[in-house]
Amino acid sequence: MVAEERLKLAVFIDFDNIQIGVKDTLGRDFDVSVVLEALKERGEIVTKVAYGDWPRAGEQSRQMTQHAVQMVQRNVTPRGDKNGADINLALDALEMAFTRHHINAFVIVGGDSEVGADLLVISFSAIARNS
Repeated sequence: MVAEERLKLAVFIDFDNIQIGVKDTLGRDFDVSVVLEALKERGEIVTKVAYGDWPRAGEQSRQMTQHAVQMVQRNVTPRGDKNGADINLALDALEMAFTRHHINAFVIVGGDSEVGADLLVISFSAIARNS
């Protein structure tokens, strides 16, 4: 019997959106450790990237550092930056799909509906890479 291949996970976190969603829904701050522990049951986490406005995140940025999450600064402009993190996240995940062949699963943690299009693009790229 052949052992099932363990997933190699790349985790991308849209921090600002998930923080708002968790705060509005559960009344508390987003806890990255809960997500990472749940994902460890699915496979090996090989990279973790979070996008957010870190000076405004306060203690949350320290939590990301404690869990070795690479933090990408998103500067919100006065007129807003509605899909900026989504675009960065999708481009980074797409690049990783083509350049890091050992990664065979992508996890996007977000709190808005626009992330669905990102998932579709990444899925198609992963299929094309494996064809």
